[in-house]
Order: sequence, then structure tokens, then C-alpha cells
Amino acid sequence: MSFFLRAQQAIAANLEIGVGGIERSIRGGLSRLSVREIEGAQDEARRERFAAERRRDAARGEAERLDLLAADWRDKAAYALTKDRRDLAAAALERQLDCEQQRVAAHHTADDAAAEVERLAALVESLGAERTRMAAEITATDRLGASGAGPAVGGRPGVEQRAEQARARFDRMMEDVRAAHPVVPATDAEIEALRRADEVERRLAELAPTTPDTSATPAARGRKGRG
Repeated sequence: MSFFLRAQQAIAANLEIGVGGIERSIRGGLSRLSVREIEGAQDEARRERFAAERRRDAARGEAERLDLLAADWRDKAAYALTKDRRDLAAAALERQLDCEQQRVAAHHTADDAAAEVERLAALVESLGAERTRMAAEITATDRLGASGAGPAVGGRPGVEQRAEQARARFDRMMEDVRAAHPVVPATDAEIEALRRADEVERRLAELAPTTPDTSATPAARGRKGRG
């Protein structure tokens, strides 16, 4: 083999070694970037979970406050009826209905926030496990590179691909978390007002003191007979 041929082969081998080293360096950098992105996603999910816990606790406290307030308005309506103030009693019952509606909404908010807390807690745990697995695979890959072994062919997808899949899964879950609550169709205003008025009348009837019926007493029958 001539000197020039041996030199050409040596140069080609050195180029291949250099290119392989660059590719391994790029892959290693991308892999670690993927891990950092997973860590960032986990931190974001954790922050959103804390925010959801605060919303849940606040909504539960508001529901309890409205429950006490609704009971207070009912007591006020009953007191107004003892003073023959039917107008004040009706107004107090209107306020009671408002508190009850707001309490239902607060319970819905608390339930939604509690479900969000559970989803985000599961997501934080899942991303933590994914980050740990990816870091372990990077360590194993680095050891293979140091020993001169080539990358495995086939089998499980690469770190970058798995990281992208994890991020895509995270984005989908975040969309579910932030999805708008189902909108309840609004009831016709006039029909709702009629129903509300009927409910006020029903509650007034429940609170009104009962008046004994004297028409059936012997004295009343005697008066009717003399008439």
C-alpha cells in the first residue's frame, strides 16, 4: 500500500471519528435539554396544582359563608312576618335565594378545582418519573459512548423523541385542565322570574304563623244559626 493511500485512509478515519464525536455531542446536548424541559414542565404543573388548591379552599370557604348567610336571611324573613311585614319577608327570601344560587356555584367551583388538583398531582408524579428515567438513560448512553459501543438500533425510541412525546402529553393534559366548564343554557328570564316568585310565595307560606280556624267552633255555629 502506497504512502498516499495510507494517508488518505488515515484522514478519512479521523474525519469519521470527528464527525461521530460531533454527532454524539449534539445528541447529548439535545438529550439534556429535553430533560430540562421536562423539569420545567413539572415545575409549572406543580405551581398550577398549588394555585388550584388555593382556589379549591377559597371556594369551599365561600360556600360555607353563603350557607350561613342564607340561613340568616330565612330567619329575618320569619321575623318580618311576625311583624306583618310581608314585603320585607319577601325581600329577605329573595336574598336567601341569591345566596343559595351562589352557594351552588361555589360548590361547583370547589369540585372542579379539587379534580384539577388530582389531575395535576398525577401529572407532577408522571413527569418526575419520566425525568428520572430519561436522566438514567442519558447516563447509560454516556457510558456506552465512553466504552466505544455504538447506539442501539431499533427497540425503544430515542430520548429526544420520548421527551417530545412527554411534552405533547403534558400540553394535552394542560388543555384539559384549562378547558372551559360546560356552559349551562340560560333559562328564559320571564319564566325564571315566575318560578322565583312562586318559590318566594311557597317559602312565605311555610314561614307564616298558622291562624286557628274558628269557623267550626260551637260559638261560631251558634252565631250563624241566629243570623
